Amino acid sequence: MNKIIVTVLIVLLVGIAFIAGYVLNSHSSVISGNAILNGQDYPSKYSWTTALCDSNHYCMDIYVECSGKTILNVTPMSDIISFNANWEDPRMQNNELCPHM
Repeated sequence: MNKIIVTVLIVLLVGIAFIAGYVLNSHSSVISGNAILNGQDYPSKYSWTTALCDSNHYCMDIYVECSGKTILNVTPMSDIISFNANWEDPRMQNNELCPHM
């Protein structure tokens, strides 16, 4: 009899945990890359990588953290590399470090 009561209690607790997880997850506002690709607004904070180059085509990969159009942090990700004059970073959509379309 005690084994049956313990088993029923365990099943109930597991069921309550699943229901609570579902309810809590369904009410959170999660933004993903797919949301941005589908034309929704950018999240208020986001990050990405790009190349930062000077006029002599010496470039360095950087990791940029943004809040809206404001730069929060820039972290170098590579050494300085020399590219030919017509090289363009394929990741760069425009000249802004924190583009907010």
